Amino acid sequence: MLCWGFETDMRRWLEPLLDFTRKNLECHQAGFKLEAVCRYFWQTRDAEGIRQLRPRWEKEARLLVENRTNEVHLCPLQQYCGDIHTLVYSLTVNAKGWAALRNLAAVLDEMGEKERLRRRLCRWRSTQMSRRTMRSPIVASVAIGTW
Repeated sequence: MLCWGFETDMRRWLEPLLDFTRKNLECHQAGFKLEAVCRYFWQTRDAEGIRQLRPRWEKEARLLVENRTNEVHLCPLQQYCGDIHTLVYSLTVNAKGWAALRNLAAVLDEMGEKERLRRRLCRWRSTQMSRRTMRSPIVASVAIGTW
């Protein structure tokens, strides 16, 4: 909708999109939601709108960062897709989530929130290191700040 000049409406439409969830597709949807937030920012440069949506998109970012399972720290088993209920570890979901977190870090940097983001990630990193979960290169690259 942004391509057709609906910037003002898009900000309003992001709220229900960020609130929507579907059982067993949470990580899959979190990546798409964060990408939508990033795309909205890059096309509108509406930093205030992103700040107002913070509670909604932070929940999705936290889900992708903190909800890792197994020894390689992938997102937990989730449905293969919306209409196939077989639970799988999806590399597509994990790649989409990593890209969304990387892009979100670039958005926050552009908004002037780099230090706040670094402090939060360092705090998260120290707690995760104590749990020995930083072996995942995906999670480690975000936590270390090599975006």
